[in-house]
Amino acid sequence: MIEKLKRCYDGKSIQEIESVAMAALRESESNRRQFIEALYFLRHTKRFRENTGYKNATFDCYLRGRFMMTEAGFDKERIAYICFPEAAERYGPGIVGRVVSKVGTIRAGRVFKGLSKLATVEKIDREILKHAPAKKESGSSEPTKNDLFAEIATLKAAVRERDRLIAQQQSQIEKLKVAVVKYKKTSCLCPPSDFDAPIHANL
Repeated sequence: MIEKLKRCYDGKSIQEIESVAMAALRESESNRRQFIEALYFLRHTKRFRENTGYKNATFDCYLRGRFMMTEAGFDKERIAYICFPEAAERYGPGIVGRVVSKVGTIRAGRVFKGLSKLATVEKIDREILKHAPAKKESGSSEPTKNDLFAEIATLKAAVRERDRLIAQQQSQIEKLKVAVVKYKKTSCLCPPSDFDAPIHANL
């Protein structure tokens, strides 16, 4: 393998090699986002059950069977891509997941607002510490009921906005389908023109 890579990259500058790596990373993240969005749509609409093999299955069972993925794993990426799409694109879903796990969804938004586009891991860690909830004197790390309600409200708002965008895209797709059908019907009714005749016929 290393010999193959040497033939590929020998003679290239570090900037060129890094450009190749970054382009591949962006493409893979874009594909992953589409993957998670498609699964989110299937779960939200329950259309995953249109697959006859999972007609009466849970979404977790569907994920495990079709994609070897747990629903818990899916939810981590869903929160990154659906609730914090800009941060996921800028820092990657892994960083978003780490921030959310440390400070919760409410404070996570504040963490991302305090970061620049080129934030380093050290700066992200400092911002996490800045917004991390204070430890309770009892030593318990359990969130309060108000914390949970506020976090749920934030997530619901983000999901509602994402649902609206998905519904809008779905509507546009349906309109395009109707337009294509109308075009096909119209083209079938139109008599052939001179442009449809063989070229040699006019010579």
